Amino acid sequence: MSRQPAFGLLLSLAIYLGLSAFTLHEVGIVGEVAIAGWLREPPKVELEPPDGGERRWGLLVARRTRPTESLEVGGFSVPLSVNAYTGGLSDWPVRAAVALFGTGAAVPTSVGLGALLILLAHRFLRFHGSDSAPAAAALVLATDWAFVFYRKALGGAEVLLQASFLLVLWALWSRRWKGGRHGTVAIALGVGLGLQAKLTFVATLLAFGLTVLLSRWDRQALRPPEPIRRIWLLLLPLLCISPLLISFVHHLFLDAPVLRSHDAAGLQLQRLWQGLSGGTQDRESLGNTLYFFGNPLAFFGPAYGAEAQPPLSMLRLFSMGAVLGGVGLAWRWPQQSPADALMRFLSMFLPLQLGILLLLNRDMHHLGQISVGMALLFG
Repeated sequence: MSRQPAFGLLLSLAIYLGLSAFTLHEVGIVGEVAIAGWLREPPKVELEPPDGGERRWGLLVARRTRPTESLEVGGFSVPLSVNAYTGGLSDWPVRAAVALFGTGAAVPTSVGLGALLILLAHRFLRFHGSDSAPAAAALVLATDWAFVFYRKALGGAEVLLQASFLLVLWALWSRRWKGGRHGTVAIALGVGLGLQAKLTFVATLLAFGLTVLLSRWDRQALRPPEPIRRIWLLLLPLLCISPLLISFVHHLFLDAPVLRSHDAAGLQLQRLWQGLSGGTQDRESLGNTLYFFGNPLAFFGPAYGAEAQPPLSMLRLFSMGAVLGGVGLAWRWPQQSPADALMRFLSMFLPLQLGILLLLNRDMHHLGQISVGMALLFG
């Protein structure tokens, strides 16, 4: 690795860690994530009747509260599912850190996972982007307030969603441009991990599928990649989401009142229908799209009571304009190179992903799933 890309990466990581350490002082991990992360015993929520709050199948324990399915061995409890649509794997790093070093390790671990994601995005563009792309993308991601804030305030589900997107894109690009030997396995693993993180990853998969179909023409006549291993495309995602399937079956036999919370699939489907029919929930306005592209800091005022910020940042708008100009050039005078083709691919993928996410959920932390893709496009 040359000195210039290494310096750009180190500078981006220093800025990201500095923003995480010296700004957002009053931000802590949100309550429900904290409960899932470091309480050894989940809270007991009693409704009438008070019995039947959990059900055991050997080492498996089903509950109505987070985590909804756990594997309990001795005095240790490992979450298999956080709720009806979120797997427990993404909570394991924070839980391990808390078990080893105490509750104070939760936020640094979450921030550290964000730093790892910046490193991976930089590494991806070292292989498939232009010379200046890795440092530019790392800097954009490190200074994205939505990315910085939610890495400090939320658990691992969001970072695993973003990492799964990057893994699928990396494997796809390796197959398309280099005949990657492990492309099928990596794509299947990325799909499985994304769905395990949160079933709403299906929005990203739909955008991927549509973009792949629309961009099949956009590559050189290279040697074809190895044949698709369909068995891996089926088995790996099923293996990854098996904890959610086990939890679903286990809860069919759970004799306890269903709590009306967003952890239940029924309320999530109701919120989805309200969004599709024009109704909105708190923090789920279409105006969040303006905040996300204009100035994510402005969202935190009405949503969380933070100090009011202007909805538009001139620096962010200037950056958006420069990116749109670059995308326009890539389409107007197309070059058959992985870097230019990646720009065209992302310029189709990101609007599709954003459109589907706007149908499902408009909260800023859901829209933040496109942060990594945007940073790659900026690069």
